[in-house]
Amino acid sequence: MAKAAKPLTEQGAGSAVEMYVLIGSALSWWETSEQNLASLLRQLCGRVERLAMETFQIAPRAARYKILQSAMKQYAHLFEGDEIERVNAALKNLNRLAEVRNEIAHGFVSEINAQVDEKKVASGCYLVPAFQEGSYAIGDYKYHHVPLTIAAFIEDLRKWRAEIMEVTVSIAMREQAKDQHFPWPYSLEETARNVAARKFHGREALAQLQSLIDLSNGEGT
Repeated sequence: MAKAAKPLTEQGAGSAVEMYVLIGSALSWWETSEQNLASLLRQLCGRVERLAMETFQIAPRAARYKILQSAMKQYAHLFEGDEIERVNAALKNLNRLAEVRNEIAHGFVSEINAQVDEKKVASGCYLVPAFQEGSYAIGDYKYHHVPLTIAAFIEDLRKWRAEIMEVTVSIAMREQAKDQHFPWPYSLEETARNVAARKFHGREALAQLQSLIDLSNGEGT
């Protein structure tokens, strides 16, 4: 549903440069949040499900969220406490912020100075929609942003990005501690991939896995 037009905030930015800096910062933080989601997926299943990572990188945002949530269910044993709930809350809020991100990404900066009945109603630089339907008359913009609204977006975004990052780091630290007890963690996962891909069969497959299990128990050489 299209947003209803609303009056411009009375005071815009003092210069276009001020807006450009904030817009660049907002979009950079957004891309960082996307990278944080990819890092979480890689931590969950990147070792053993490489195709999932490749698909994630080319999928649209809604599909990426579904891929990550599916991985969270599959690898729920890697989470502790309320970590899954924290990630789900972050995804919900990042989805909410996506609309604002699109407004920032697809608008343009315009200097607007206007009066109505000799009263100032707009002064300064604003981020307003490109391809605006209808007129560009004051009050007809379906959205607009000023430094305060973009700064608020950045603050909100960084909060939920931090939640994703903190959970990812916690999982990574726990997995690293587990790896210290097994000298060749990637060998086990590579063997599991080869068995799943039917490169080994029957007794040979069992023997490959058993040899690595024996090594993890200190029984091999």
